[in-house]
Amino acid sequence: MPEFSGELTYAALRAEPAHHMGRADTPDAVTERQWRYVGSGRTPGAALMAVGIADDLAESRRLGLEARQEGEWGR
Repeated sequence: MPEFSGELTYAALRAEPAHHMGRADTPDAVTERQWRYVGSGRTPGAALMAVGIADDLAESRRLGLEARQEGEWGR
């Protein structure tokens, strides 16, 4: 590990993992600098469950509103 000289830079922080992994002297190494969000990783099953829960909530709200409008709420 390089000795701390009193000034810590981002370049020094990036170089340390490369040094640790033995890639400190690899000039032809390719790094990815542009990232993009591709999703949350939700599984199809979890997505179906979320849709079902949202549908149940919407139906519950609709029935509650209907009951309030008909005067059946709070008897």
